Amino acid sequence: PRRVRNYRSSQVGGRTVRTTILTDAIRGPVRVAAKAGFLTKPIWIKFFARGEKRWQNRQWKALMDRGLFRPVPDYGFRETAVTLTEKGKNFALALGLAPVYAPHSKNLWHDEELIKLVLFLERQGWISKWATEQELKIGDVGKKLFPNTGRPPKIPDLVIEWNGSKDKILWAIELERTAKEHTRYYDMVGAYKGISRFDSVLVIVASEAIEENIKRAQGKLNYPQGQRPMLFASLDQVSEDPASCEIRMNQRRTTLSKIAQGLADNHVM
Repeated sequence: PRRVRNYRSSQVGGRTVRTTILTDAIRGPVRVAAKAGFLTKPIWIKFFARGEKRWQNRQWKALMDRGLFRPVPDYGFRETAVTLTEKGKNFALALGLAPVYAPHSKNLWHDEELIKLVLFLERQGWISKWATEQELKIGDVGKKLFPNTGRPPKIPDLVIEWNGSKDKILWAIELERTAKEHTRYYDMVGAYKGISRFDSVLVIVASEAIEENIKRAQGKLNYPQGQRPMLFASLDQVSEDPASCEIRMNQRRTTLSKIAQGLADNHVM
């Protein structure tokens, strides 16, 4: 494939001047790393790379050679997991972004699943805005979402704003990859019981046992399912095909694509 130039040439005072062209190939990865605190090569390949594998490797190397990214030593994956350098952070600030810190290494693959999901939803045109847990904890994002209450009692893994509806529809998203002490589920359900800012809470679970434990906590705490539905989806389905993954609420079943269409038509699940 042809190498795409990242500059334009023009004549200024008899001199040839090269001006950098800001392309999505640069802007997109920097935006993800600024909002999530990291970028992995699998995310980059899925949403930003072009062409066959050999050409993709050349693109990745060219991106890394710009000095915008650096490996995260704690991750142990020098070629596949990176975060922004100071140059990269300044670049992000110039784009109007507020770079967040890199997540702890134990959370990397947890967060990677969420970023893949949110970029998919964005590429479909189903959501207009999204914020990571790190963004909600620092900066102005959390203050804008919760102007009167300050930090909410529970910081979601992810917050998305759906397109299509005449009203602003906000969902909190939680990813539960491993089993926890039952008290942790009670804490989560109890926290969302008191957050009226969200229209729904989507909980992505790695097993049926985790889902059942959360539902048990809902029942014990009289969670307001009719006012702020807590929906469930299986991690393997979300990872394989987000559009058609099954979304469960009580005995009802639907898919993410049907929910997006329902919101566009001003009616939901």
